[in-house]
Amino acid sequence: MSVDVSVDTSKARRRIRGYIRRTENQVGPLRKSRDFMRMANAANFAAGGLPAGGWAPLDPEYAAWKAAAFPGRGPLVRTGRMLSELTSLRGQAFEVLNPLEAVFRLPDVEYAEFHQYGTTKMPARKIVFEPEGFAQYVAEQVEDHIMAETSMARLRGLFR
Repeated sequence: MSVDVSVDTSKARRRIRGYIRRTENQVGPLRKSRDFMRMANAANFAAGGLPAGGWAPLDPEYAAWKAAAFPGRGPLVRTGRMLSELTSLRGQAFEVLNPLEAVFRLPDVEYAEFHQYGTTKMPARKIVFEPEGFAQYVAEQVEDHIMAETSMARLRGLFR
C-alpha cells in the first residue's frame, strides 16, 4: 500500500515572497516613527527637557530678561522656530535616507547646535534624543508592516 501526498505550496510561497518584499522596504514604519518623535519632542519641551535627561536652568539674569521679553514662553522658547521644527520634523530634522534607514537631526535653526551640545557659557540642553520606548515602537511598526498582508489574507479568507 502507498499513499501519495501532493502539497500545494503556492499560497505559502506567495506569503513568503510578500514577507521578503516588505522586509526590503520600511519607509512606512520609518514615517510612523516620525510621529512618535514629534510627540516625544513636544513632551520634552513641555517637561523642561526631563525626557532627555533634564535641562539645566537658565542663568538667573538671562531668565529674568527672557521672561520680560517673551512672557509666557517656556525656558528654551523665544521665537518658537526650533520647537516648531522639532514638533513638525519637516526639512532636515527628519529624512528617510533609503528604504531601510531614516535619520533624525538637529533642526535647521542656527542656535540648535548650541542647545544640543552646549557652549563654554551655556550647558547642553538636549533637544534631539532617543525617547524611552522608541526602539520598541519602531520594532512593532516593522513587524506589523511585514506581517500586514498575511493578516489581510486571513481576513479575506473568512469572507470567501
